[in-house]
Amino acid sequence: MRTDRDRAMVALMLHGGLRRCEVLGLRFEDVQVGDRRVFVAEGKGGHQRLVPVSAVFFTALSSYLATERPRAVDRANDRATNRKLERTPKLVTQVAVGARPGRS
Repeated sequence: MRTDRDRAMVALMLHGGLRRCEVLGLRFEDVQVGDRRVFVAEGKGGHQRLVPVSAVFFTALSSYLATERPRAVDRANDRATNRKLERTPKLVTQVAVGARPGRS
């Protein structure tokens, strides 16, 4: 795979069981790092669901956020702030290695 983004997307499909269209429809706010889950708003048949995801995905997501998306992009679909993105790679890394979020 060429990019960290691609690795994170494939990890989510493999380790979370998400379909390609579900992964492509995700927004940053749909990732629940502390709970190790992803919210799928438009699943098969139009159903919503919360999907537990392996730490492998969060490791790939952390790499993606640190290297390819270091600053927030302010678009209509993506309203994340710079502060939120600055905290997220550290929190994602803590979850990926098994540490409890909010505790060092």
